[in-house]
Amino acid sequence: MTTQLSSVGITFNDNTVLTKSGYFTWAPVQTTSFTAAVNTKYAVNTTSGPVTVTLPANPAVGSQIVILDYAGTAATNNITINSNGNPINGLNSSALINTNRGSMTLVYIDATEGW
Repeated sequence: MTTQLSSVGITFNDNTVLTKSGYFTWAPVQTTSFTAAVNTKYAVNTTSGPVTVTLPANPAVGSQIVILDYAGTAATNNITINSNGNPINGLNSSALINTNRGSMTLVYIDATEGW
């Protein structure tokens, strides 16, 4: 059984994580562009090239997504976060992970500020 108790959360054997802010699921390592699902954590491997992560078009308030650079290659092959019509930090533009081992936690607040 893969159950882990810590101050961060509880990990169940199906890779679902219960944290103080809700449930998260770890997705398999991503190597190509994809559309993210809410309350999911993504390890993104850009060894073979850049990857674009498209955020959900209609997130609910409090939805969260975590994205991290799996192989430490984001400085060479960036991870682009496509906002899919919702602002990121109040701006209508994409975000970028361009630091090796960089990560980003996105929390959707509202239509004005977005993620």
